[in-house]
Amino acid sequence: MKSFLVAALASGVSLLLGAPALAQSPSEKPLTSVVHFSDLDLTRAEGARVLLGRLQHAARAVCSPAADAKDLKRISLYESCLKESMDRAVADVRAPLVSALYGNAAVAESGSTQTR
Repeated sequence: MKSFLVAALASGVSLLLGAPALAQSPSEKPLTSVVHFSDLDLTRAEGARVLLGRLQHAARAVCSPAADAKDLKRISLYESCLKESMDRAVADVRAPLVSALYGNAAVAESGSTQTR
């Protein structure tokens, strides 16, 4: 059964935030989420897109302790967590089409946020 583990360094994030609710002891493991994809054909664009959606959903769930729409520092940490988790997850899947689609989406997203 194919599955992938998305991990975020929640303990590192909690140290940067200094938020008691997020604090973890050094012995605690980072938050993780298992993403199954045995039902997907990663050689086809549709399967690769579905996996990217699943990975993004898992990354959001794992990184959500860092999210706070009113605190810019926390928003920045959340966005960094999402990017690092997705980068790592896509690389670990080792599926060329998934990597290509993710790379194209990342380029398009960064281009849309830049002002000219």
